[in-house]
Amino acid sequence: MQTVTVEALAERFGVTLQTVRRDIRQLNDAGLLTRFHGGVRMPGSTTENIEYRKRQQLNAQAKQRIAQEVAARVPHGSSLLINIGTTTEAIARALLRHKGLRVITNNLNVAAILSDNADCEVIVAGGAPSVNSISISPKRAISTIAGRLNLLWSAATHTSRECSRMARATLTSR
Repeated sequence: MQTVTVEALAERFGVTLQTVRRDIRQLNDAGLLTRFHGGVRMPGSTTENIEYRKRQQLNAQAKQRIAQEVAARVPHGSSLLINIGTTTEAIARALLRHKGLRVITNNLNVAAILSDNADCEVIVAGGAPSVNSISISPKRAISTIAGRLNLLWSAATHTSRECSRMARATLTSR
């Protein structure tokens, strides 16, 4: 885990120690870093320890751009598997005008967003709910899915990488 001292930050940015401490306090309050006596470090995970509403707002413009780019590349009539994440929720909003989509998701917000599109079939994969991500457990959800799908996975956590491998193995073996 990378750490840095208050003094090093002040020197690096050419500001006073008071300015650095004030900024650190604000970033800590937003959950974007963890402070300790004399310095700071990144949280244990880039998103795991950040409150859901804050993750939604984090890099919101970048998520919008990603969502528009993805939506432009998804043909009408596609079948998609959409995983957890606030970026995938932005993608779901960008897909609202697509016709004939079939979306299987473990993201309860994605399901709610896409349910506003009458021409979109939304299937929520079963499993145990996860309060931190407003989703269904990815491991359990994958085991409920069969068939060949276009996969859309965005979260970069260990669990998601593991689930992506499981999904590819499951879908390519059919």
